[in-house]
Amino acid sequence: MAVPDGASQALAAADELRAAPQVGLGGAPAKAGADLDLQLADTVAPFGPMGPTMELYYGVNPGLAKPEYRGIYLTVSGRFEVDAVMTAKFTKRGTSGKVIVVDKSSSQMFMFKPGGREALLDPMYNAQPGTYFMRGRAAFDISMELPTVGKDLIPMGVVVIDGHIGSLQPFVKNTESLGDLLKGKPLNPELPASYAEDIGKKVLEHQDFKKMQDNLHAYDHVINNPDRNYGNYMVELNDDMTIKRFYAIDQDLALTPGARNIINPAHQPVPRNVTTPFTGPGLPENLQQQTLGKISKTLYDEFLLMKVNEGSVREHLRIAYGMDHATADGIFQRLDEVLRDFNLRLKTMSPSDVFHE
Repeated sequence: MAVPDGASQALAAADELRAAPQVGLGGAPAKAGADLDLQLADTVAPFGPMGPTMELYYGVNPGLAKPEYRGIYLTVSGRFEVDAVMTAKFTKRGTSGKVIVVDKSSSQMFMFKPGGREALLDPMYNAQPGTYFMRGRAAFDISMELPTVGKDLIPMGVVVIDGHIGSLQPFVKNTESLGDLLKGKPLNPELPASYAEDIGKKVLEHQDFKKMQDNLHAYDHVINNPDRNYGNYMVELNDDMTIKRFYAIDQDLALTPGARNIINPAHQPVPRNVTTPFTGPGLPENLQQQTLGKISKTLYDEFLLMKVNEGSVREHLRIAYGMDHATADGIFQRLDEVLRDFNLRLKTMSPSDVFHE
């Protein structure tokens, strides 16, 4: 089958999932050719049976089409085995269904989140259950247009395991969520609660973390991510339990069409020149929207390049993930808002007041 020119990035993404270290499958290469399915536009991925809550949701909303995925994925049935003990631990964490699996060829552990077991969330999120996994992967794909952000995201792939499509994300050894650390409830039983809390507080004051956060705030505005809470920051620790580095996870509620999806106005920065119900006088200070802070100059340049390449980015997202025009329109509307904000600041402020070193 002839592949359109616009699918070149889609093919690169498939190769990435198949072979590249630390991307897609976390450095565990797929068997050459045997377990790679590249789908372009006309093939619907096998969704598998839905959980009872999703069946009920679509049953009481008969006019709402059940989700379909027409994008890139890997078929990896037989490659993984379920870790029942870890799965039981994570079943109680979060809302969507999770299965912890181990790659039999490398012993690498992954979290698999089946699309048919996604949680029913508050309508304010404007995200249809059964679509979270594709949103998360497409958001990660956008971060590859923005390497300054992409290096700080734990990669994910879209896979089919035993007839269930969903997202697959590698575990990074010795990581804890920032939310768990701050609450003194780390996963590692050898990490004392008080020491965990101290680590969490140090992270919040760490200059590298603050810079990463500022970059992520701008990225989150572009992808319309309403869910960047402390539980979605991961802290990798050294063997002596000192801080090694930070990662971000979970863009699964991103990429809804239209204007910015505001869930927590006190923690979701927006550009200064964009009006939301949470900007302007008359609101208590704790409900006033934050504005974007500094970002790295490199990320600003990457945003500019993404805008210059808008046509090819749109085409890639359409072919690779079946993204519709309204969703792509929202991405570039919000990208324009971010660029306009920083361009206005550059006219009145010195670069050192706009960009991190």
